Amino acid sequence: MEQQRTELAEEDVVKGQCVVYVGPDNAEEIYEDWSRPRILTAGHPGKIYDPSVQHIRVEWVGLEHEPISYATGFCTNRSEVGPEGRAFIRGLAKVSAEEYEELASKIVRGTRRGEV
Repeated sequence: MEQQRTELAEEDVVKGQCVVYVGPDNAEEIYEDWSRPRILTAGHPGKIYDPSVQHIRVEWVGLEHEPISYATGFCTNRSEVGPEGRAFIRGLAKVSAEEYEELASKIVRGTRRGEV
């Protein structure tokens, strides 16, 4: 079971930031039959490569060649400002480089939920 995570704060949106997906399961924008996993699930690791606030793009481990990595974006949720007036990015949570590496290795080995 994935742990509960706090959504990524707008001030943490920088190129190279390690993140995990915290949204609902999503198989849209994954087209190649050989892609593994075939679905983006909560806890899936990635790194921000385009930090444009209105269209933040994440390169998802194992899905780098899919539109979910290079075309789908996230944006700041200003309608629900959190503690201390901070805005958050719905669907993304910050993780350490160590946790990113651990999760990424599970994707590469094919031992993570979402595999087909």
